[in-house]
Amino acid sequence: MKKSILSTLLATVSASFAAGDLNSDIQQLTGDATKGYMAPLTSAVGADLNAGYFNHSPKPELWGIDFQVGMNFVWSNFTDTKTFAADGNISISESMADALAEQMVASEASIPSNLREAARAQLAQKLVGQKVGVRFQGPTAVGSTTDKVNLIVTSSPSVTVPSTTVAFDATGYSVPTEVSGTGIDDILPGIPLPYPQFNIGTVAGTQIAFRGFPGSLPVDGLGDVSFWGIGINHNPGYWNDKENYIPYGINSSVTMTYTQFSIGDNFNWSGWSLGVMASRRVGFRFLNLTPYAGLGMEGSTLELKYQYDAGVPGVPPVDISIEQEGDAFLYMNGGLGLRLGIFNFDFGGRYSANPGGNIGVTLAI
Repeated sequence: MKKSILSTLLATVSASFAAGDLNSDIQQLTGDATKGYMAPLTSAVGADLNAGYFNHSPKPELWGIDFQVGMNFVWSNFTDTKTFAADGNISISESMADALAEQMVASEASIPSNLREAARAQLAQKLVGQKVGVRFQGPTAVGSTTDKVNLIVTSSPSVTVPSTTVAFDATGYSVPTEVSGTGIDDILPGIPLPYPQFNIGTVAGTQIAFRGFPGSLPVDGLGDVSFWGIGINHNPGYWNDKENYIPYGINSSVTMTYTQFSIGDNFNWSGWSLGVMASRRVGFRFLNLTPYAGLGMEGSTLELKYQYDAGVPGVPPVDISIEQEGDAFLYMNGGLGLRLGIFNFDFGGRYSANPGGNIGVTLAI
């Protein structure tokens, strides 16, 4: 039952994530172009992984009952990067050769009209497989669905054909690809991610959090999704003779987290964070408000695997493996917990390279 609910929630994400389109798009890109195209999505998802683990610091006691289980929803906003540009080297495909040949012959006024079609066909045939320098330029993965990534030739060898003495050079010409953005940024300011989590404590001033689910879930539009993470929240005041390091009933703690999130065999994110936080409960055990705040360091990495097909006859697809770091490094967060009986509601905000927030609804003891 829980997996069915989670699968439904993840399916709502897939409509904006458009993983199927991403798979086909990245197969037409190489190296730095792939990184530039994926950058805002890589960073936003990575920031999601590190958010919303803890909503209070544990008490500095040897033993206590502090148990929460429920659902958290996190989101991290995209950076302002809706377009990218990256240089690379490719072999000219058949479709690219046709488009370039048509432009190059059309711009050469010295070719007689009765020879233009022959020159175009001969030139296209000779261009196929030629190695050229290009600039990839266009929308990122979160950008417009109507704009296309263009290939602008930055360096190219001269080519001659039998029907004319003209030396053709493709430098400066451009060809649109089939790669476009997914349009996510027009629908949502960032990537939302739901996940189940339970926190258990307190032992020696320590609380441990587990998030995710065992195995993997098949989700329409995403494929097989796996997600898990662990976090530790420790109050150093346990080792001190005083009840707290901070007066007025404020508890403080050190937090460490690690999370992995995978979609099929292509996308594998991991995230980590190391920080400090403080909180103070106002009220009674089953009826209280708990404001909290924290800061720290974080990081995330996307491991991306796919096959690049040059579109050149006789040239097999090449396996590509890329690692890309997220933008976030330092973060500040804060929020408010509301306890009503056995229900705990958490409302949090986060400021980093990918600012966002989290909402949690849990059963608490």
